[in-house]
Amino acid sequence: MEEENIEKIAEEIAKICFDGNYTLFRFTTNWQFGFGTINPKSLYCGIGGLTPKKINGYGKLYAGKTKEKAMYGAIMDFLKVEMKK
Repeated sequence: MEEENIEKIAEEIAKICFDGNYTLFRFTTNWQFGFGTINPKSLYCGIGGLTPKKINGYGKLYAGKTKEKAMYGAIMDFLKVEMKK
């Protein structure tokens, strides 16, 4: 998949299945992406401040060296889950 297509696919999945919500973080060493919105109760304060652990709706953040790689991981896992239904 091309990078621009990955972002469009992620946005479409978010619109259709998660009320348009997704979460994207950029950290020093990587990006993290997940469908849904952050659950404030799932954040904890550790070294470096707040760290995302879990998100509402789908419940997992996917890491990647680029935002597209993080999105790709979330898309592929989402498709696996949907195919099992």
